[in-house]
Amino acid sequence: MEFSCKGVFVDKGDPYKPGPLTVGQLTLSKTLQGVPMHTVAFFPLQEGEYPPVLFVGGLDGLIPAEMYMDVQTLLASHGFVVFGVDIKFPLLQYDVSERDVGDDVKSLFNQLDWLRGYMENRTEARIAWNSTVLACHSAGCDATLKMIQQNHTVAKASVFLEPFSNVATEQVDVKIPVLSYGTQLSEEGFPQCAVAGKDWKQFYNIFSCPRVLMEAKGFGHCDILDPIPWQACHDIHFCTTTNNTRNADYRKFVQGAMSAFLAGTLEGDTDALTYILNTTRVPVDLLDLRHDLEC
Repeated sequence: MEFSCKGVFVDKGDPYKPGPLTVGQLTLSKTLQGVPMHTVAFFPLQEGEYPPVLFVGGLDGLIPAEMYMDVQTLLASHGFVVFGVDIKFPLLQYDVSERDVGDDVKSLFNQLDWLRGYMENRTEARIAWNSTVLACHSAGCDATLKMIQQNHTVAKASVFLEPFSNVATEQVDVKIPVLSYGTQLSEEGFPQCAVAGKDWKQFYNIFSCPRVLMEAKGFGHCDILDPIPWQACHDIHFCTTTNNTRNADYRKFVQGAMSAFLAGTLEGDTDALTYILNTTRVPVDLLDLRHDLEC
């Protein structure tokens, strides 16, 4: 498997712990000239070259990136520049009935192009755009999947966190590293926040090698969220959740799995992959673990 990108920073430490890099944050408001989408950027403050991760939140991208601050900040501390994109911002001023998902996908492509220009020399972190990663949660993965379907070179890797999509039906003829991640409680209760046949198992099936599937035991769809939005989800029972005693460690696990996968596939650190392929190194119980990496 040859997917390493030379020259970028590689964190050799434990991916499930906070990384060694100090993280800065920058809000790219729609008041900036020409910006297609409101975005929050998380980036290492140390000089170096880092892969960019474009992250789209759940509910077709309507869940603001600001609700995933912990995961994005931790991921950046391991050597990534994370762009959390808000498809519609501010959400409370948005009329869902006017939504056109095709326009959302087009705007995401435009946002990537805009970021390439705007972020030039803005930080000490140099962005390795030739190592772009698409990441998403829940139905936000519908948009990133469509991006890959429409442009086979838009990303060098993709992470699907508890994904859902109605278009995940046909084989994707793109050979990029894919991590497809799910949780046990997402398919339980009412409403189900992940639909069997359209979620992480199906995403794993439609991609070919190199690919990894992980399913965590005892966690649910909202447990990835920061404490305040998690509490809201928990209180209204929108998705089946755990109690909050393990959630801080769980968020460290989620970003650690992402970091280990990307370090192992994008950056060629074979030891990093053992943090997701060797269950003795995984800090949560798994119901399912599959991988196809011998391409």
